[in-house]
Amino acid sequence: MSERILIISHNRDVDGMGSVILLKSIYENVEYYLTGISRANQEELVNLLNTESDKYNIIYICDLPLDEDIAEKVSLIGSNIHHFDHHKTNMGTNKYNFSTVIVEKNGEMQCATSIFYNYLLESTNEDLLKSRGVLDFVELVRIIDTWDTNSPNFNKARDLAILFDCIGAKEFIELYSNKIKSGFGSFEFTEEELEIVETRKKEINDYIDYCEQKMKIIDYNGYKCGVLTCDKYFTEVGNALCDRNPDTIDFIVLVGRRCSFRTRKDIDVSAIAQIYGGGGHKRASGCDVSETLLNDFNVDSYVLKKANKW
Repeated sequence: MSERILIISHNRDVDGMGSVILLKSIYENVEYYLTGISRANQEELVNLLNTESDKYNIIYICDLPLDEDIAEKVSLIGSNIHHFDHHKTNMGTNKYNFSTVIVEKNGEMQCATSIFYNYLLESTNEDLLKSRGVLDFVELVRIIDTWDTNSPNFNKARDLAILFDCIGAKEFIELYSNKIKSGFGSFEFTEEELEIVETRKKEINDYIDYCEQKMKIIDYNGYKCGVLTCDKYFTEVGNALCDRNPDTIDFIVLVGRRCSFRTRKDIDVSAIAQIYGGGGHKRASGCDVSETLLNDFNVDSYVLKKANKW
């Protein structure tokens, strides 16, 4: 296919990679750009679209929430731009024709990859996307991104996320887009991939033990909040410490170059993240680090800078 396509997606997790992988598996002339979700990243996105949009037949923005004024600017740039996201705090952008935000469908929490998959399937009817392996891949991404621990495939989904963390974005995208192109059947890891994952799991578990020892507990508006500085494995650390301390903490805050909120209880941490200019999911959200946040959660900024070179 001769169309020139650009996809802009989240740079931090498998959901950000998933949409890129699906697109590259069925189109030849695809370029991708990975970025973050901060306000500065969004402003850079607008600048990129203003200067580059005319060079592409179509541009996809996936797994990236857009502030309302940013969405307004994007809507004025061109009709060749399409946005797909799943964050509850981004629902307002559905008022724009270029944006599709779906949080839940048929009783299941959605991710950007699952939403984009359905779009591609409907718009292309591409046979490669109908294979068992692709369906398994999309579902594993959805499971880990929404932290669907009730799924029988949760551990496999977690292993997929760990593999991405180990090999990096470029290799992960090439690995799975090539698997889809080859028409792979059911989703299975190779022995080499499993060895990589198991080695990293031990490292993660050791780091979780270390983090648990230094976690402190504070009162935050009536909630018991676990607070610690953390520079890696946010998802694994946050959820593991919530699971280990159900009677001690209601939610946890991990502060590094960014701030991550995690809970296993019926608490909407996205509402807390919004107070500090962030957002996300009910049980998993994030925001930029600010002096106000450091003060509210009693984090020593000197310790944070020393630990994370913030």
